[in-house]
Amino acid sequence: MKVIRTTQRYWRSALACFILLLNTACNDSNDDNDTTSGVISEYESNKNIVRVNVTNMATGLKATFNELISDLDDQVALTQAMISDTRFFDDDSGYFFVETLENATVIAHIYVSWIGTSRCDAQDLNGKYHVQEMIETVDHIGFGFVSYYFTNPATDEPANKLSFVTGIETYDTDNSDGTNDCVDTDDTDNNLPWFIGAGLYNEGLNNLLFVNDANKTLVMDVTTTLSEAFAAVFNDIYTQESDQITFSKIFIDYIRFFEDQSGYFFILDDAGTVISHGTDDTLEGEDMWDLQDSTGDYFVQGLIQTAEENSEGGFYQYYWENPATGEDEEKISFIIRIPDTDYFIAAGVYQH
Repeated sequence: MKVIRTTQRYWRSALACFILLLNTACNDSNDDNDTTSGVISEYESNKNIVRVNVTNMATGLKATFNELISDLDDQVALTQAMISDTRFFDDDSGYFFVETLENATVIAHIYVSWIGTSRCDAQDLNGKYHVQEMIETVDHIGFGFVSYYFTNPATDEPANKLSFVTGIETYDTDNSDGTNDCVDTDDTDNNLPWFIGAGLYNEGLNNLLFVNDANKTLVMDVTTTLSEAFAAVFNDIYTQESDQITFSKIFIDYIRFFEDQSGYFFILDDAGTVISHGTDDTLEGEDMWDLQDSTGDYFVQGLIQTAEENSEGGFYQYYWENPATGEDEEKISFIIRIPDTDYFIAAGVYQH
């Protein structure tokens, strides 16, 4: 179940129009992230998208396993539903994979023939034991990037890949004996029996972007990612409205992003009722259709209208309290319909 990202392609095309100006302004600077001039490389921007997508998925799954699903088979089924058809980046080269830390058994992957098999001895196209390095990264650090050489599914060509990995607590005390058959580790009481990852292929990512525009692109990408994942869950796992609402509340409750933790998700239905809200659960179940921001704008109506008029989603600007500062600030949110539902998922960035 996929969403065609015409809006995303348009947005990135618009960003590209600034590149010549940026190159001139920066005097051909080679810095990847020039904070003084407010620009960031496309490569670093895509790294942020990967990291936030993986962290969001890990955080949401952890909360769901802790509060809603205790059976291991049900945890596997939910994970497979969420990531099997979920893609990100314009060329759909971004995808998730989930494996166990013990023995690197594949839980979910776009290569379905790998599911249930061990990837302990998997090597990249240059012979590197990249899965073992992922496990060591999660075991000893908790999260991080791993580089290796892998086939890009968008081009079917070998390419340099950088993946971000982190652990997922499954809360099933019987699925691990506390040992790791892939690599030696000092961690004998491992409560992170799975790890999740996703990556980017870094050829040709030489453009420079304004940081503010890169943040909008990140918000758009991660929101679209969850819209696809939620659609699959609602279609395959939670088909009843009450179960969908419960799942939505739990999954997004602890997700935060951006350095100041001001990024979060919220879900509305087409009547303006708040289904779930990442920072204020007192709003859940409330009819917000006629809510106005501090300028008098009926912004909930504006958000919903934006998503209804754009099947690929769109941006809407309004004022709302920044949870990081407690101040009423200008915010621009990306909102998109969760496919085949009456729900819309959104997230935004505050304009500093």
